[in-house]
Amino acid sequence: MDSGHPVPRATRWKTLLTLATFIALAILIYSLRGEIADVIKNLGQVNAFALLLIIPLKFVNFDAYARLYRGLFKTMGHPVTYWPMYRLSLELSFVNYIFPSGGVSGVSYFAARARSLGISAAKGTLAQIAKWQLLFVSYQPLLIIGIILLAARDHANNLVLITTSSLITMLVIFTLIGLY
Repeated sequence: MDSGHPVPRATRWKTLLTLATFIALAILIYSLRGEIADVIKNLGQVNAFALLLIIPLKFVNFDAYARLYRGLFKTMGHPVTYWPMYRLSLELSFVNYIFPSGGVSGVSYFAARARSLGISAAKGTLAQIAKWQLLFVSYQPLLIIGIILLAARDHANNLVLITTSSLITMLVIFTLIGLY
């Protein structure tokens, strides 16, 4: 069965890296065995309906991102179809979960993957920057609603409310200045 050919160096390197990854994963699981047991023990306290509701909400989220990317690329003069953008949204989510680097690995992956759709790396990166800016702006109303609810229900002391309100006000003002 042995063909007598030496194993290429790159293949050996990939095999060693995969083996080292599995060993590191085994060490991680062994060292966290107590926490894993606690999680399994507490699974009965989880609201199953709320947990199952996450799945369709994630699909709606991927749909929203696919439509956002389509709109952004159409605005940039490069119309794309829906399904490649939906698949790219799924892939991007996977990459950002596997490599939690604050979105940096996702941006580079998106730019590289968008090239296969005929989109330049600059347009792909610009789409990611626009997405992050829209996310940043869209969370501001949630912050405002959150601080109002905390104040209305009296769940935070006055110092926290004043500090948080001041920070949110500065955030909104600087966002408006940035948009201007």
